Amino acid sequence: MVYYTDHCPWTAKYIPFLEKIAGERGASVCFQKIGSKEEAQEAPSPFPTFSVYYNGTFVTNEIFSGKKFIGFLEGKGF
Repeated sequence: MVYYTDHCPWTAKYIPFLEKIAGERGASVCFQKIGSKEEAQEAPSPFPTFSVYYNGTFVTNEIFSGKKFIGFLEGKGF
């Protein structure tokens, strides 16, 4: 699960790119855009601008580059 907002201008560039990579690798990744202050306050992450969870466990709040995302997916068998 990837939570993100438009607060960071890089998410507009990277989210479609990461979605494409996940699709090409057959990885089922849910990308959840947080669009309001209320959604951010209710998000499960203390880092609503960008955060990654895997099987309910927090992984990072660092925006993945393509190379890092591929490495992460490979580490999970994708």
